[in-house]
This record gives sequence, C-alpha cells and structure tokens, in this order.
Amino acid sequence: MHAARHRAHRGVAADSAVANLVERGLISESGREDAPGGAIRYRTTPLFERVFGLESLSELPRLDDLGASVDEIRDRLHTVAEKRTA
Repeated sequence: MHAARHRAHRGVAADSAVANLVERGLISESGREDAPGGAIRYRTTPLFERVFGLESLSELPRLDDLGASVDEIRDRLHTVAEKRTA
C-alpha cells in the first residue's frame, strides 16, 4: 500500500486509518519509494493474519478479482466471512 498514492486516488486523507492500523500492530512500515516524495510502503504483520484467520496472505482475493463496485466487494467479503464461520 502506498499511502500518498492512495490519498491521490481516493481524494481523501488516509493517514488516520493507516495510523490506526499501525497502532494496532496490523501493518508496519516496510520502507519508502525512491520517487520524489518518498511515499511510505507498508506491509501486513503476522498479527494481521491471526486477527483475520489467514494461514497466508495468498488467501486474500486479488483486488482485480473483487469487482468494480462497492456492493460487489461487500458481497464478496460477506461470502468469505460466511465460509469462515461455517
């Protein structure tokens, strides 16, 4: 995730959401881009995998597989959650 690029795409500040994830230990800084502005790169932590019941990050769907609309993404996430609790 590149926070600066994310903000530019969404038009909103993601700083507080990212800070919250860092504070909870779900993501951590993994370096900076070499490009001007040096956007911070983040990575998930082992705690992220435990909290979300993942054996590996490969279990997460690829972004391009989620669908284009918010409703499609929400439906996909609900389906995954239902499978986990069954």
